[in-house]
Amino acid sequence: MTIRSVRFSKETKNQLIRLKRKTGIPTFNVLCRWAFCHSLTDTENNVSHNRPVPTETVDTILEKTASDSTQPDKELEIDWRVLSGSYSEVMIAILKQNCLENGLTTDVETMNEHLKHLIENGIKHLVADESLKTIDDLFAIAINSNSAK
Repeated sequence: MTIRSVRFSKETKNQLIRLKRKTGIPTFNVLCRWAFCHSLTDTENNVSHNRPVPTETVDTILEKTASDSTQPDKELEIDWRVLSGSYSEVMIAILKQNCLENGLTTDVETMNEHLKHLIENGIKHLVADESLKTIDDLFAIAINSNSAK
């Protein structure tokens, strides 16, 4: 099983730029790992099953990110080795399990698409979370997700 890279839309890149500014986390790959985990742990609201973000929140996010710089007109592609870091095997195992739980196959193409889907949903929901203003808030979200189980 080899995921080579994950390509994100301009919209997702802009949302990552916004998260980067809010949290102070300097790299997209770390933010993507947070988003992946958030998407998996948000079972109450089924983030991994396309829980919609309220339209007005999405519109507000898009307005705010439209003015962000760092080449917002280009897509973002992150190499798998950079995205996963030293967590590659763990992330693949978790992704494979999540695919099976959701009735998906575990071929490379399906897993790559599902990974992208999970990360993008996690990013959308983190950006839409009005309580997220600092990295400490991100930790609080993670702690609350775990204690809710």
